[in-house]
Amino acid sequence: HVIFFHKAEMEGGKMRRPENRLTERETMVLCEIYRHLRRHDRVPGIRELAAALSLQESSVKYILNSLRKQGCIERSASWSRNYKVLKPFDEKELVTIPIVGFLKNNRIMAFRSPPVGEVRITCADGNSDHELFALQVLQGGPLSGSASPGDILVFRKRSVPTTGNTAIVNLNGDMKLVKFKLARNAVMLHGDQEMPFQLRPSDRLRVDGILILSFSNAEVTMF
Repeated sequence: HVIFFHKAEMEGGKMRRPENRLTERETMVLCEIYRHLRRHDRVPGIRELAAALSLQESSVKYILNSLRKQGCIERSASWSRNYKVLKPFDEKELVTIPIVGFLKNNRIMAFRSPPVGEVRITCADGNSDHELFALQVLQGGPLSGSASPGDILVFRKRSVPTTGNTAIVNLNGDMKLVKFKLARNAVMLHGDQEMPFQLRPSDRLRVDGILILSFSNAEVTMF
């Protein structure tokens, strides 16, 4: 089986950001800030954002700095709670994503249509919500171990992963979550508590989606 890997757009050795567009994670953090502000009449702290969005605190700080550089928020002294939002959140950015199954110990369960529920989230590319689907975590996962039961994992339908992507794959009839790594003359799959697996020419592999977002706090409706 042959997999082609995309090369990221580079400019001067750095990733090139689409002009005037937030990344999915930046959109997710900004939406959570607005949700928290509406509910508690104050902006959330670093720890609160990290807990709500299943992110590392260092990642939250990096994203907040990026949002500041783009004029979305303004910081005074520190990131604790000393910042304010400059750009209003557009409710049109909220999209409804179908929950099509569950994740248990990085194994996919009940991956089917019709959906078992739906979740309302933000998406950096509002025109592509039909390309998104979600799983609800029952136990364990994702591979980083940062997910908790009830968390929502959002995937984008894409059959061509890049190295470092976490993806839903069907490998020889077994559906699970793996991380891709492009090694010299080989494609390696890393599973949870498993030795890296090198794809063989005889393996049958289908990629069903790439993990893009995870939420610990989202508007979820189960059917």
